[in-house]
Amino acid sequence: MNENSDPNKKKRTRSRFGCRNCKRLKVKCDEIKPSCSLCLKSNKECDYSIQLTWGGRPFKKKKVNNYGFATISTFQQEFVTETKKTKDFLNDCIIPELETFGNKYDVYAAELSPRIKELEENYEDLLDEESLVTRSLFSSVSQDQDSENDNHALVVSTPTNNQTQDMLTGYEFIPFSIVPLPDMLLKVPYFRENYHAYVEIYSKMIVPAPPSTYEDNPLTCIVPRMSLTSSTDGMLSVLIASSIVQGSHYRGENYPQEIVNMLIKRALNDLYERLTDEQEAESDYTLALIMILACFEITCSEKYDWRSHYYGARRIILSRGLIKSSDDTGSANRKIVGFDLSEESDVTYFFARWFAYTDVIGSLSSSSLLNKTFNGNETHLIWEAPEITQKDKLNLKDIDPFMGFDLRLLKYFAEIVNLVKERERNCPTVDFLSATLIRKALEIKESMSKFLTESEVERTQVLKDIKEQGDEKRLSFLERYTILKATNRCFALAGILQIYRRILLMPAASTLVQELISEITTVFKNDIPVGTPAACCTIFSLFTSGCDAIDKETRAFYEERVLLLAKDGFTFGNTAYQLMIECWSTGKYWADLITEMDIDLTFV
Repeated sequence: MNENSDPNKKKRTRSRFGCRNCKRLKVKCDEIKPSCSLCLKSNKECDYSIQLTWGGRPFKKKKVNNYGFATISTFQQEFVTETKKTKDFLNDCIIPELETFGNKYDVYAAELSPRIKELEENYEDLLDEESLVTRSLFSSVSQDQDSENDNHALVVSTPTNNQTQDMLTGYEFIPFSIVPLPDMLLKVPYFRENYHAYVEIYSKMIVPAPPSTYEDNPLTCIVPRMSLTSSTDGMLSVLIASSIVQGSHYRGENYPQEIVNMLIKRALNDLYERLTDEQEAESDYTLALIMILACFEITCSEKYDWRSHYYGARRIILSRGLIKSSDDTGSANRKIVGFDLSEESDVTYFFARWFAYTDVIGSLSSSSLLNKTFNGNETHLIWEAPEITQKDKLNLKDIDPFMGFDLRLLKYFAEIVNLVKERERNCPTVDFLSATLIRKALEIKESMSKFLTESEVERTQVLKDIKEQGDEKRLSFLERYTILKATNRCFALAGILQIYRRILLMPAASTLVQELISEITTVFKNDIPVGTPAACCTIFSLFTSGCDAIDKETRAFYEERVLLLAKDGFTFGNTAYQLMIECWSTGKYWADLITEMDIDLTFV
């Protein structure tokens, strides 16, 4: 290789005569014998023997496995977990010094560096901690019956619970035909167990539709398949880390921070390498990894770094044209965006909905004043509604099971977000509200209320017809549709509440505000059962209405609901509870409170 081809670009140096460990990790070996510095530091056996590889030049990257007919059930051998093997595996996470490349993602990639360096320090401690590989975390996955029952209690409390009590006893739920499993799962049963927990429990808790009727959930199907077929472990690492954190919180334990740090560092390094590779910077895997990291920061982390990942995903999605976009002729800083309806198996459709949800609900449940990337020249995305046909309505497909609301609400949410940012930037108090802003807010409120009323009437009539006709196929979706109808109403009413409180700056004691909160509370009490995915996925509505509740009984209801989310293992439950209590004791609005506290969080 000609090292003088580009004098401004660093070259990664490797060892021609170095030890086998350094060659495997692709790092520079100092070739000190009998043991190099890296092997001494990681307490590994240094081996300078020459290994012959037959069959020609090996692939630089592992081949993506083609789907065959074998399943994980074909693996009958016992998984061995020896201390040395586990430690060797963990030491594979050592990454060479990160290099700086110049491309259109250099800003986003640079934002990852501080977090990687912070985790690097924690990881160095991890390498020296001998007990890490001998503790019970890395023992056999077999557990006593009581422990298994505790894990299964996370499963949604629906009539199908009896059928899922033995959920974690086998591996048949791994996506079909992935052979073999990645080393990360084969060599560390603790990781394998938590990966299964993600697939079978947590992936189903973070979408509102009941799992029994949403078998093609992309977070259960598409994401695990991508994580297992990739040649790198970044996505696998963050899924496992999420499961570890949520499982530990559910059991009332402190999660193993050094292990989670190591996994997130592994994921961030994978992302960094891909962002600095022109062929991988905008791939499906890179985009999915970014969005999963954003989810981790929102639901599991206390770092609140979700926004940088959001903008990274936004850049890729717009660059690739995964959503339709056109400039708004009526405003220089607005872009009209949208997407068409498709199948759940469509990866592009999955990305578009995931991003749209994070874009609007993430903005509505956070403070734009804490957006370090935000400035007056930011282009606002105004979502166009996908076309919902009469056939969709009759087949109970007019409410999206992944997002939990009618996709036609996206345009209303986007307009509310736009007005919220305008108000927070230009009108700090009610005295500065302009007549134009008030007019726009009231117009959106009226239009949104009218749409909600009319669509609810249509849905009620469709449900009545289905019951009268006894259509078995549609009746099987009745439970799901009833829940989605409730979540849809909660999201819509929470949007109207934002207009009242965040744009028009109405006081919490206002009759309009309290009547709206009473209506939202009724929906939660009557139609969204505790312990269901719908209860978890409506945290935005639950939190924002709970903070403005005034009477003692209503506050007690929201307090109980939020604490139950925390008990189920979701970090945002504790955060929401603490902020609600602070709002009640100080009388401050939640958005003003998190701005004062400089906490750039969101509830999605």
